[in-house]
This record gives sequence, C-alpha cells and structure tokens, in this order.
Amino acid sequence: FSQLVVARTGSVAPAVRFVSPKDLETSLTDNTLLIELEVEAGPAALKELHILNGTQLLAVIREPPFNWHWTNIPAGLHRLAASITDQAGNQVHSAVRLISAPQP
Repeated sequence: FSQLVVARTGSVAPAVRFVSPKDLETSLTDNTLLIELEVEAGPAALKELHILNGTQLLAVIREPPFNWHWTNIPAGLHRLAASITDQAGNQVHSAVRLISAPQP
C-alpha cells in the first residue's frame, strides 16, 4: 500500500503526499533537509499534519504551507512519513520516504 486512509462513514478523507524529499534522498545541505508536502483537503477543515521519522514525531503543522526544515539530522537511514487529520476525524498516512544522512 502506498497510502493508508481511515475515513468515517459518509465522509471524504483528505490526501497527503511528499513533494520532497525524493525517495532514497542522499544529498543534504549543511545537514538540513526541506520536507515539502502537498495536501488536498476533503470537505472538512484540516486539523493538523504530523511529520514522522519512523514512530518519532518530528513536527506538527496546522496551516499551510506544509513545509518544514529538518536540521541536525542523525547519520543513517530514516523512514519519513506524514499523517494528516481533519476536523471530522478522518486520518490519512502518506507513503514512506527513505532518506540516508551521511556521517558528518
């Protein structure tokens, strides 16, 4: 599955996808990565977007733009994902993006 959608009966869930980074991204500038997400709202207003590294919460964004700079990235392989929830309680998870941060 590339995306998991949990929607309440009779509702339309929002959608979220990564614009950047690209999958298997390895080029970081000054150990910083710009995370850009595209969000398509359903009929209910958006409540919040979570950016995750595995199960670790990195950031919460509550309004556009849905961009965030991740700094001081630990070396190694990271599994980025996004989760968005709307005011109706619908929740959608993005596909996972893998990035590799080199040793400093």
